[in-house]
Amino acid sequence: MDYSGQVSLALNDHDARLMKVKDNGQKYPKFSFNIQLGTDTKSKLICGVNAVQNPTDHYQIPALMNQILVNLKLQPTKISADTIYSTLANLQYLEELGITALIPTKQ
Repeated sequence: MDYSGQVSLALNDHDARLMKVKDNGQKYPKFSFNIQLGTDTKSKLICGVNAVQNPTDHYQIPALMNQILVNLKLQPTKISADTIYSTLANLQYLEELGITALIPTKQ
């Protein structure tokens, strides 16, 4: 609670964090996790899942990609991701692995 600034905890999952979620166009706080999925475009199978307490996806590519690389047993040459993943840390990580990032800019 000190870390997140929350004033209460979820009764059934103490690790869940109070985050703003969107439902039917409305934003409200709810206890939840931030989940990322990595899928293979050819097989359409989920290759990696990452559940974190961070409220944004900005820096989640390294943890998700490490899991994907272990599960796929091969290294992809390209990945596609949402604009929110377009951070210097993510792009440098992918460049070090030799993976081309197909991420739209905010413009």
